[in-house]
Amino acid sequence: MLGICKWFKEDLGYGFVVDETGKNYFVHWSGISSEEKFKKLYPLQMVSFEIGHNEKGEIAVDVEPAVVEKDVEQQFIDILVSNGYDMSIANKRLEYVKKKDKFYKGGNDNE
Repeated sequence: MLGICKWFKEDLGYGFVVDETGKNYFVHWSGISSEEKFKKLYPLQMVSFEIGHNEKGEIAVDVEPAVVEKDVEQQFIDILVSNGYDMSIANKRLEYVKKKDKFYKGGNDNE
């Protein structure tokens, strides 16, 4: 399943990811698939994950960065917005996507 990292507190080792319906899933550092010593996610990072369970309910497991085409990322944001997800988060992600695209085309952030 695709999602966006809503936030991740590196010092505490946990955060939340949001799926395309706007549902939040708790993610613990131990649920992140990585070879790195210190596992972390970045706010607004696209991720793929599976749904697991603990004593409090559904959680995100097998979380890893997702590499998706820009149009898929935009469709994901559109779905989030249409499901009533916080527009400010979606707009921040969209700004990031546009900056990234500009960077890949050799653009300058000062333009």
